[in-house]
Parts: sequence; structure tokens; C-alpha cells
Amino acid sequence: STPAEMEELVTGCGFHIEKHVALDGVSLFLYQNAGVLDEAGSIRWREFHKKTCEEPSLLGYSYHNLLLCRRGVCDHIESLI
Repeated sequence: STPAEMEELVTGCGFHIEKHVALDGVSLFLYQNAGVLDEAGSIRWREFHKKTCEEPSLLGYSYHNLLLCRRGVCDHIESLI
């Protein structure tokens, strides 16, 4: 699913999205060998990821996304069954 499809699904069921976060971020493209980063490199990478993990234009690059939502009433329950 695309990030937009994920958001449409949950909002269509009455959830309110608080945050949409890319868990992997662009790590697959930037750091193929992320396991070999030294301590300073790891710290820089984590800071970069924190700054970019909620950037809407980058959400689709991540293999895993997390939607943090508040629940509401589902108006479309029949279409999900």
C-alpha cells in the first residue's frame, strides 16, 4: 500500500491520524552497510532519521510505516467485511 492509501483506509474508518512515521526511512538507499558505521556515524544517522522520518515526500521509500491514530466511529464497516 502507498502512504496515501494507508491514510485513506484509517481515516475512512473514523480514525484520526496523529503521526505517520517511516520506520526504515531511506536507509536502504543511503546506507547499504549501516552495520559498519562507527559510533559517531551511528549517532549522525539516527539524527538524520529523526529529522526525516515524518517527511511526507519520503514515507513511500520506507518498507515499514507506522500510523499513530485516535479511534473514532467507523462509517465504512460494511465495505471492510
